[in-house]
Amino acid sequence: MVGDRYSTDGAFAKTIGAKFALALSGVIDRVGAEKLQNEHKFELVVEDLIGLAKHLGIAV
Repeated sequence: MVGDRYSTDGAFAKTIGAKFALALSGVIDRVGAEKLQNEHKFELVVEDLIGLAKHLGIAV
């Protein structure tokens, strides 16, 4: 699952047992996202959906 808010999107992913990627959309900056990732141990932080596609090896 991909979202821009850990408090809602990340919590939902955790509830359903899905992996989570936090997208930096202006809701949170890279430093804040990395702090959340260290605290909550979710899978990935990406700049945007294009960054996720590149991470997954999808040509854009």
